[in-house]
Amino acid sequence: HWRTAALSDPSCWTYLVLPPIPRMTAGKTAALIAHVERVISRSRSRLLDVAVSVNWDLTQKTRDVYAEDGLYSRLFASLMEQLRRIRTLDIHTASCSDNFLKFSYSDMSDPILKHIADLLCCPTPQLVHLSLSCAHTHYMTGQQFWLGYEEGDYPFFLPNAPKLATLSLTNTPMLCKRPHPVGLPLLRTLLIDCSKWVYSALIWDTVSMAPQLDKLRLCCNPQGIAGHPEQRPTSLPITELVVGMDSYLPLPETQLPNLRSLVVESWKLDASDSGPPGNLGLTLTTLVVESISSFSADMIQTLRHFEVLEHATLYGDEVDDDRQLFAALCDTADPMWPRLRHLVLSWGMDIKSSERDGLLRLVRARNLSKEQSGLTRPLEKVEFDLTSVPGWVATQVKEVMGDGACVVEMPKMYFTRD
Repeated sequence: HWRTAALSDPSCWTYLVLPPIPRMTAGKTAALIAHVERVISRSRSRLLDVAVSVNWDLTQKTRDVYAEDGLYSRLFASLMEQLRRIRTLDIHTASCSDNFLKFSYSDMSDPILKHIADLLCCPTPQLVHLSLSCAHTHYMTGQQFWLGYEEGDYPFFLPNAPKLATLSLTNTPMLCKRPHPVGLPLLRTLLIDCSKWVYSALIWDTVSMAPQLDKLRLCCNPQGIAGHPEQRPTSLPITELVVGMDSYLPLPETQLPNLRSLVVESWKLDASDSGPPGNLGLTLTTLVVESISSFSADMIQTLRHFEVLEHATLYGDEVDDDRQLFAALCDTADPMWPRLRHLVLSWGMDIKSSERDGLLRLVRARNLSKEQSGLTRPLEKVEFDLTSVPGWVATQVKEVMGDGACVVEMPKMYFTRD
């Protein structure tokens, strides 16, 4: 009875998963296609959630690209027929070595990328979530990665995706360009991570056609494109921004009036001459700074601009001296970040400061001293590791803060790749 009920209920067949199969055979290919067709048939007209994982047999010397194309041409043809009722689409490929990627026929496009590109050139009226992660493109040449688009007209990807809310692109060349037929009116989250260079004009085009954008992550190396000038927006509505590698936000000419959270690498702050652009210093409440090597006077000056900061996370890359930081935080006349409630520290090595008690002095100043009671808010939580803060300091910090408000651990770096 239950088996019959499950087989006849289309709501039980709306999740289509294609697991990774490293070594494809004719029998496995036939079984996989049969599985796809069976799920599609039993789901009837319901919306579909599709997840595709691609893996390879790395014991082989090279990829059998022709065999891959034979399988994935059939698979993507089946998905193409159902594209108008796909609600979520996740396509992830595994990484592989440089030698494994080398083809003996350079004129053939990567079959996985080509099929994804063909798929995304079609209307997706019900698509809400799209995640593409192609780790195997890391060792590709620019020509292979961009599928020859830099030499011709870049296609209109996602020509009709009015419901798309989340777009995550990792090592894939599928960005949008203007003038776009529909735009991305409901897009709220845009994540772009790429180990290769990315056309900066296409980044701005994609960002600009999302008037509801709330969260933006740019970790890539932008590059210009001939015949397609950059059209940078004057303002973005985002509240969360993550920037890494050579991505260049925030910019003075682009206002971010709603930004509350920023994740950034330290060199972008250290290189700032005039502090954060616009009113960023008066809106930002959460700041994560990565790859800190030192606290220069210029960097401290930039950090002071964030006047309403409440949550600060500072990750060091072999920081050997934190005295400038704590001097600014403990300044009795003009303390930095007076509204700070939550502080996370990890320096990556033992600091050379003879006292090494900066955190203890800060906690005492904010939570015990009456001198700063009218200037600063008490700290509610501190997190650190015993490499950055010695044990004797950690013990006394816990005495002031209490066990629940003092966490001793090694926080995971934001940009660290698994």
